[in-house]
Amino acid sequence: MKKINYTRFQRVVEWAGLLALVLPLIWLAFTYGKLPDKVPSHFGGAGEADAWSGKESILFLAVSEAVLYLGITGVQKFPQIWNVPGREGDRERAYKECLSLILVVKLLMVLNFSYMLVCSARGTGLGVWFTPVSLVLLFGSMAYYIWKMCRKA
Repeated sequence: MKKINYTRFQRVVEWAGLLALVLPLIWLAFTYGKLPDKVPSHFGGAGEADAWSGKESILFLAVSEAVLYLGITGVQKFPQIWNVPGREGDRERAYKECLSLILVVKLLMVLNFSYMLVCSARGTGLGVWFTPVSLVLLFGSMAYYIWKMCRKA
C-alpha cells in the first residue's frame, strides 16, 4: 500500500485536532499554579462532578489525552495494518474514507478530553448535554464513514 495523500478536509481535521490538543495544554501550563487543591476527577451521567481529587489528577488527564492522540496518529501512519476489504480499485477509496474516519474520531476524542480538562481545572460540570452529544457525534461519524466505505463508488 502506497502512502495515502490527505484531502483538504483531512488536513483541516488533522490541524484542528492538533490545536485542540495543544491549546488547552498551554492554557493548563499557565494556570496550573492558580488551580484549587481539589478539582473534579469524575463526572456523573448528568455532567456534574461527583468525585474530587488533587489538582495533579488533571496532569493524568492531560497525559492520557496526549498518549491517545499519539497512538491514534501512529495507527493512521501505517495504513497497511488496517483491515480494509475490497477489490484494488475500491480499496483506494475505502482507505481514504477509513483515514477520514480515524481523523474525525481522533478529533472528537481530543475535543472531549480537552473539554473535560478545562472543566476540571475550572471546577465546573460538563453539562447534561455532554454525554449524549458526544455519543451521537462519535457513533454518527462512525456509521457515516463505515457506510461510505461499504458502498460502491
